[in-house]
Amino acid sequence: MRKMHLKRQRPLILPTPVGPQIRLTAAECFTGLLQASGSKNAPIGFYGFSAESLGHERDLPPKDTLMWQVARLQALAGSGLAHPLV
Repeated sequence: MRKMHLKRQRPLILPTPVGPQIRLTAAECFTGLLQASGSKNAPIGFYGFSAESLGHERDLPPKDTLMWQVARLQALAGSGLAHPLV
């Protein structure tokens, strides 16, 4: 793996955001996941993950579920706040 991921020769320079930026909350993302969970028509993402597989979590307290953790990650990535390597 180390041969595949060489050391960066130059520092990573990210572009400066222009215009209004999207801000998502984990609660908004959780609501979307909750609506799609348990649906056999839920699309499969490029990581092979589908909200369909989260149907068994619908009756659990939200913050005790994998769905909540996925929603947190979606909110960070969707708002541009995730680490650049994500």
